[in-house]
Amino acid sequence: MKDKIIIIGKAASGKDYFQKQLVSNGWIPLRQYTTRPKRPNEVGDEYHFVTEDYFNCIKHNLRSVQNFNGWMYGFYMEEAISSDVMIFSPANFLNIYFSSDILSRDLLLNSTIVYLDIDEDTRRERLSVRYVGGNEDDSLERRLQADKDDFEFFDNINLDKNYYRYVRLCNKSEVDDFLKKLLS
Repeated sequence: MKDKIIIIGKAASGKDYFQKQLVSNGWIPLRQYTTRPKRPNEVGDEYHFVTEDYFNCIKHNLRSVQNFNGWMYGFYMEEAISSDVMIFSPANFLNIYFSSDILSRDLLLNSTIVYLDIDEDTRRERLSVRYVGGNEDDSLERRLQADKDDFEFFDNINLDKNYYRYVRLCNKSEVDDFLKKLLS
């Protein structure tokens, strides 16, 4: 049985790229529910894109419900358990990490946590393409600052390496090498 992969990284660190490489090789992704609109480059299978009304109807059954920049996100734990690869925000991860329920513990113990710690200059370059003519409420600078705030704790978390498999990848070459290992 292949490992589950939990991908964590700041904006434009390559989370979608990493997940798409695995999905194109048969891995099953976790699709979170969100009220966020689709980006122009998204085809619709990245998330369950739902209305606010629908999200409000299901949110009491979702895990790690959070508001990010005015959009709601959450997922069903059953879908996470049956997935092979998932992208988590720091809040998603910490919600699971500090949870005492058995499903959360099993999910972490059966996963490799991949932190894409890509430098800010690379991410800024990638984000500048995303935000050309973009929404002022979701500006490049706001996103970079939000990531600094959101990842401050995560950057310093001391995962017990005796229990959790954890990989920190810092550039595209490391990412591609790790993907090759996973897919071989």
